[in-house]
Amino acid sequence: MIRFSINCLNNDVFVYIMTTKNVNWTYGEFLSDNVPELKAWQCEELVKLMHEQNTLPFIARYRQQKIGNVDVSVLRQCFMLYEKAKKIDKTVGSAVKSLQEKHKGDEATSTSLIDELKSAKSMEDVNLVKSKCGIYSKLTSYERAIEAGLKEPAIFIMNSGKPVDLLKYISSNFPNKLSVKEGIIDIIAKEIWMQDETQNFIKELLSQKGANVQVEVKRVAKRRSVVNSKDAKMKNSENFAAYFDFCKYLNAIKAHQILAINRGVSCAFLKKMITLPLKWKSQFVTVCQENLRKGKKAISEIERDAIEKCFNEIADKYLCRCLWYSALNNATKVAEMEALECFSRNLKDMLLVKPLKGCSILGIDPGFAAGCKYAMISSTGDVIDTGKIFLRSPSQKEDQVLMKRLCDLMVQTKCENIAIGNGTGSQQAQQLISDLIKSNFFAPLSVKFCIVSEAGSSRYSISKVGCDDLPGLDPIYRSAVSIARRVLDPLSEYIKIDPKHVGIGMYQHDLAKTELTAVRDSVFEECVSFVGVNLNTCSSQLLQHVSGLGKQKAEAIIKHRAKLGQFRNRKQLLQINGIGQHVYKMCCGFLRIYAAELNEQRQIGTLKRKDSKYMDVDALDATSIHPETYEIVDKLLNHLKLDRMDLLRAEARDVVVRFGKNGENLAKFSDNYHIDMDTLNFIISNIEKYGNDDIRDDFNGWTFVESVNTFDSLSVGSILIGTVRNIAPFGAFVDIGVGVDGMLNSNAIGGIPLHINQQVRVSVSKIDEERNRIKQSVSQSVFGAKRFDTSVETVQRVGFDGTAVWGRLNRSDEQPSDRRLTNVEQHSHDGVPLSEKSQHQQRERQVAARQVFGPFEHHFGATLVVQSHLGQPDRLFPVAERLQIATSVQLLVDQAQEPDAVEQTSGGDPIGRDELDRAATAGRRMAVVSGQQASLETVFVVGVGVGGIGGFGQQQFHRRVRLTEQHQRGDVVARLAPTSGAQAQTAAQRSPFDSSELARREQIVETVRQSDRLVRQRFERVLDDGPEIHFPLFAQQLGN
Repeated sequence: MIRFSINCLNNDVFVYIMTTKNVNWTYGEFLSDNVPELKAWQCEELVKLMHEQNTLPFIARYRQQKIGNVDVSVLRQCFMLYEKAKKIDKTVGSAVKSLQEKHKGDEATSTSLIDELKSAKSMEDVNLVKSKCGIYSKLTSYERAIEAGLKEPAIFIMNSGKPVDLLKYISSNFPNKLSVKEGIIDIIAKEIWMQDETQNFIKELLSQKGANVQVEVKRVAKRRSVVNSKDAKMKNSENFAAYFDFCKYLNAIKAHQILAINRGVSCAFLKKMITLPLKWKSQFVTVCQENLRKGKKAISEIERDAIEKCFNEIADKYLCRCLWYSALNNATKVAEMEALECFSRNLKDMLLVKPLKGCSILGIDPGFAAGCKYAMISSTGDVIDTGKIFLRSPSQKEDQVLMKRLCDLMVQTKCENIAIGNGTGSQQAQQLISDLIKSNFFAPLSVKFCIVSEAGSSRYSISKVGCDDLPGLDPIYRSAVSIARRVLDPLSEYIKIDPKHVGIGMYQHDLAKTELTAVRDSVFEECVSFVGVNLNTCSSQLLQHVSGLGKQKAEAIIKHRAKLGQFRNRKQLLQINGIGQHVYKMCCGFLRIYAAELNEQRQIGTLKRKDSKYMDVDALDATSIHPETYEIVDKLLNHLKLDRMDLLRAEARDVVVRFGKNGENLAKFSDNYHIDMDTLNFIISNIEKYGNDDIRDDFNGWTFVESVNTFDSLSVGSILIGTVRNIAPFGAFVDIGVGVDGMLNSNAIGGIPLHINQQVRVSVSKIDEERNRIKQSVSQSVFGAKRFDTSVETVQRVGFDGTAVWGRLNRSDEQPSDRRLTNVEQHSHDGVPLSEKSQHQQRERQVAARQVFGPFEHHFGATLVVQSHLGQPDRLFPVAERLQIATSVQLLVDQAQEPDAVEQTSGGDPIGRDELDRAATAGRRMAVVSGQQASLETVFVVGVGVGGIGGFGQQQFHRRVRLTEQHQRGDVVARLAPTSGAQAQTAAQRSPFDSSELARREQIVETVRQSDRLVRQRFERVLDDGPEIHFPLFAQQLGN
């Protein structure tokens, strides 16, 4: 049964179907089958929200409670699968109609094929069924044989195995015995094909998904000309040299290899073919003979010929085609999906690069013959001046004049930041600026420069968007303006560039533009919405990517703002034609109105008196808090004897934040008013970050330097600091300032998570001067993700006795990839091992992880060790007993977890399941998020110590804890502790402390338990002799 739901929300009218029409599965089941991270109920809730036309950003931020905290990347995958399910549903519907018309006289066949179609959950399955019903129906010899009455002798031969008199069936269409025999063979071949045993055998072959099918790629001996082959990469056959003699099993070919082969074929450098295993024919003949021999002693010669023809027909017209389409094309689609995912990750990193705010920037578009075009922009992005300088000036005097003009401009605007494009002449431009800096040419300014990708800037300069954005400016300078603005505000600038030309991803030029644009728009919408948009200053290009809006509605908002002046509150959006309640609900939480920026003298214009309510300023409109929860905020503020406008004062906001940190009071308020704690924490968090909630502050920023490297100065073994420019499954491309991005192979990365614009220290391992390529390997450390291969790394921490100590992390011998051990030693700040100072601190720990990325926190005075998803030690965090850890705790330990999900990792008496659950919910031990931003795929394994306060050498248990997109670095996501009773008594007996000390420590732990939010402090990265990481103390120290 199909249930329709109609929503009429002012200007918004839409209809959605709660169940599918043409297939016998639901969209929720489709999502559940394809997204193993989600449970069935989560998929059903997601489908309901998508049916209601809720956008991805809206669901990710305001409906997480309904769907069980799903990461944004998983949500994007679900949205793509939802559209795919709709496409399959529609295709099945049209295919069913075609089949019903085609098989009107054969109801059994029609019903069987329709059932198969309705069960299909992929376009490949749909096409296989369509191919199945069309193979033999298009054979003219088969159709003529049926019309000539040859079906009767064919069935007789199959049932009896006896020969027939072929002369009896000669006709005008079959004038001799040989043609009659061929007609009978056609019919028998069709009957063999339709038998269940044959169908099951074919399905079994296809289910192997290319495990026994080889793909062979060869170089084309004589290359034909390729249309539209303007790209130099398309014209150079050496780019495909690795595939000139390539042969692999289909299921062993990697995604980037599939895409590379496809590009080589499209460029006419390569040709590809598939080879079926020889044993398949013998297996097929055996299956058919056994089936035909049922009830007979032997099979006839005609039947053997029919079997032979049937296999040849199937091999040529079905198996090869289906394997090619189903396996190879499916591999291509999987590779394209991986390329889209790679593109979306890189694009998100690029858009969320930390902007360089509050300063003027000089953008330089390098060039030789036409010179280097530069543009000076202000802190708001306005163009101040433009000009040219030459790398090879025709006159020394002329060159000095131009450089003097540029220097005067920089001094006048106090510009100390230069953004240089990475195109032709970039290396020479860098060298020129570096030489000028060394000669103090820009004194008294402290000038530095950074390298910016100029991908797409030339196309932008002549595009309609560029003309509308910078009218009256010569196109040759628009690219320089774009380069400068990419540093000032990457998000606002990159949305103007075509997705194929942003210079990131993997083979994005070969992807379908519609799919690439859809992914780009989805990422743009996510990033723009989550960063937030100032409704009174944003451009139309930025506004159209806000959740729920589009180009038309964005332009209507801009026109309304131009006509009536600044928006004073979000409710004014409802006055604009085309924006109804539904659109308003989708977009309003992502739009900001800052009261301090409002012009109180502006004219109200033609607003009627009844609309005066729309003129009230609302302090909450400057936050991410959605208007649907404003009533809850009012209850909270009334409880604290405040109102909304009081939030403009820092003192009032501090009152709210202090109340939020008092876990007991907040819990009482939640119970009294029946308000969810997650909602309260979200509200208080936004009030705490009032006016300073840019999520980009947590991402990598721009790296400015004063000197430049050269390609000729490189040598194998050179260690350099580089910037990640692009990341693909096979590796990362790192800019080391020599004009050519070095290749960092995935094996060299070793599972370390990298991001666009991240600083890494690399070692040059190979230089290919002929092909102008550089191969790199990771050096001793990576910014934000340290790898301890050969060196000892140290970070400062605070011990439980209040003295500063150093934790030293030593990597142990390699264990199997699913289980590696990390040894932890503790040393004091003067280098003396703590074993000489305190007996109970000297014990060496071992922390084991199974393919996880998560922290382990031991009791007082212990270290916190983070394991990467490959089991490599990632960081050493500060943990201390005399620290009041303010928590924002959502207990994510799954109480319904299967028993086998809990693993015992050290010796000792076994602990019961119930005891472990109590330990997990006691709330005294904590696991702290360490990544840039947690995601649903990030599974933290938290060690549960039940052996005593010291926890040394006692039992360790693991529990899996899933994180959500909303968890930021530093959030406490689980609190684990030993339970009371017998275990507490055992803990006291095993502890090296006396009862009073234990009581004091228990009191401190209780203080920790009552806290509600962790003090968020960000990582501070510094560059000294080499990359280091300064870790924050996730706490504030307690008094005695």
